[in-house]
This record gives sequence, structure tokens and C-alpha cells, in this order.
Amino acid sequence: MILSSQRVQNINEILKDGERIKVSLLNDQKFDPVKKAIESNRPIHPDLKRALDYYTTNYLWIDLKFVGANFSNKTITIPKHVLPIDSEDLRKKLTSNLKLFEDFENSSWYIKLKMININIAALRKKYLHPIKEKDGMNIISKTNFNLFKKEFESIQINIDKTISEVKQKINTEIENTTAKFQQVLRDYYKKNPTKELKSSPPSSKKEDLETLVSYKVKSIGFPAGDDLLNKFSLSYQEYELAEKDLDNEKLITELIDKKIISPENGLSLKNSFKGYKEKKDK
Repeated sequence: MILSSQRVQNINEILKDGERIKVSLLNDQKFDPVKKAIESNRPIHPDLKRALDYYTTNYLWIDLKFVGANFSNKTITIPKHVLPIDSEDLRKKLTSNLKLFEDFENSSWYIKLKMININIAALRKKYLHPIKEKDGMNIISKTNFNLFKKEFESIQINIDKTISEVKQKINTEIENTTAKFQQVLRDYYKKNPTKELKSSPPSSKKEDLETLVSYKVKSIGFPAGDDLLNKFSLSYQEYELAEKDLDNEKLITELIDKKIISPENGLSLKNSFKGYKEKKDK
């Protein structure tokens, strides 16, 4: 500890003979900005701070996103230049072949993919609480977060495994649909040959027909199974609760309704924020 007499003695050693320390008064002009800064950032009441610390320490926001593929509505759009406009008969025949997958609901590959959706729904229900006031973001207890991560990672591994297992089956389905479409076109052009096919020599007529059919099919652009399955993705992002999240009466009410916050604690939070704001505004 340095005694005041020692401090004065040290200062005297530093100052030159006859030199004095200059002291300027702190006037209102210099003090006003400091005063305003203190008033606009009043310290939070200890009770409110404890409540905020509790919820920010024990809860997280989770943004869980899953992207899959809708096989039931997967159809192929046939460009006008591929389909002879004047052929009503061909249009009717191709109507049943516009769907990329037929009668797939009971197929083993579709059931496996459907299980992914079921597992993700179960994960949401088990650990997450969607909050409308937070744009559908989910809240989770931090005590459950590690369990959530473990099951999330398990589902991710299962997605990769399932996609690997069903990829060949889906590619086979697409190949079958493509082959059916080719055959419909082939049969049509045999009965209704184009001018080019009519003028083809007998020796190359079959080859020219296949060239025409291949061109038409290529113009449609049937997707590969990889293109559909690569869309599958599961991810999540975690966010800490902030003071502004709990300074929201509608959000607090929703947390009470979902039994995340007790009615007593919810009312206490609302009143604490209200009192804090009133003091802050004075």
C-alpha cells in the first residue's frame, strides 16, 4: 500500500521547481454526454438480470431445416417441338407416361425415403417447440441439446445410407419410364413417319427412326436419380436467447402456453421489463 504522504513525495520528485499541476474543472458541457449515456443504459435490476441469465443459460433457439423430394408430383414436361401438335392419339398415349414414377407408394425405396420424414418429425416433437412469435423458430432446453444432436447425427447418417441404397432403384424407375416413352414415340413414327423417314433408304430406316426418337427423348431431359436425391439435406443452426427475445409479451405468453415458462415466472418477467422500461424512460 502506498501512503498519501509517499504519493505526494513522489509527485514532488517528478515536478520541477516552482511547477504546479494544472487541474481543469469538469463543466456541464463535458459531463452531459456522459450523464445521458448512463441514463440511457441504466443497470438492469438484479431480479430481472437473474431471470434473463436463467433463460439465456438454459435455453437455445434451433432453426432445423429439411429439404426432400416430392416424388408423387414429379412429372415430365414435354416441349411442344417434341410432341407432334396434330396427334391427339399420341397425346392420349403419352398422358400415362408423363409421371416419372408410377405406383411407387408401396415400393421399398419410397417407404425407406418416407421413413426419413417420419424420423425428422419425431425428432422435432421430442425436443423442439416451434414458436410462432419467433417466425417458427424452435426453442430447446440445453439439457436436451446433446441428446438432440446425437439423434440428429444418427438421422443424417441414415439419410446418407438410405440414399445410397435406393439410388439404383430410382434410376431403374426413371429408365423404365424413359423406355416406355421411347416406345410410344417409336410406334407412332412407324405408323406416321416424317418426311425425312419416308425418304430414308430401307437399309437405314430403322437407324434413322432410332436417331429421331433419341433426339426427341434427349430434348425432354429426363432427370437422373442423383439429381433428385442430391436435393435431400438436413441441417440446423443454433442461436442464443437474447434479452430482446424475452422483452416481448406475446412471445412470453406463447412460452407460457407451451409450458416452457411457468405463468408465475412469465408474469414476473413481464412486470420486471415493464418496471425497467418505466425507470429507463424517466
